[in-house]
Formats: sequence, C-alpha cells, structure tokens
Amino acid sequence: MSNEYDDRPTQNKSRRREGREIVNIYEMATMLCTTEAAIRSAIARRSRDIPPSFVFLGKHTWRRESVRKFLQEREEVHIATLEPLPEPKKRGRPRLVPMGYGPRQKW
Repeated sequence: MSNEYDDRPTQNKSRRREGREIVNIYEMATMLCTTEAAIRSAIARRSRDIPPSFVFLGKHTWRRESVRKFLQEREEVHIATLEPLPEPKKRGRPRLVPMGYGPRQKW
C-alpha cells in the first residue's frame, strides 16, 4: 500500500532513483549501512557522524556527491590513524616451571 509521496523505493522505483542527484533519509541510511532512526537521531543531535544536510521541500536531503566526498574523507582519516595491532597477551596464570621440566606432580 504505497502512495506517490512514499520515500521508500519499491522495486520499480529503485531503478528510477539511482540516477538522482539528491538523497533522502532512506537512501542515506542505505548508503551508510544503518537505519533511518539512526540518521534521524544524528540529525537531532547535530552529530558529525553524518554529512551536513539541507532541507528541501520540508525534508532533510543530501547531495549524492557530497555524501561520497564525506565518506572518502572519513576513510582517509581512518586509514591515516591506523596503528599496528599489539601482540596478543598470553593467557592463563604464569607457570613457575616450564612444562616438561621439573618433578612430576601426583594427582
């Protein structure tokens, strides 16, 4: 039961929307692999986790180009701050005598 004002693309609408320059909240959530609610709460918090939006016809929208640029910048910052992984910690309690040496214990 969809109407002409529904933001969610159906199978037929999705092909038509791929070439659009403006992205709505549903498409933004799809691009960022998150939910619409997360996008809406980020907008309400004025978070820097999403690119800046503008209001067009009463709805928050983004330009597809600016979203791609934002993602590219975030990726570059992430790659620049990567550090090598630390050596894994040895698990268990430290042994007094290495295994294979010393007297056998009686159980």
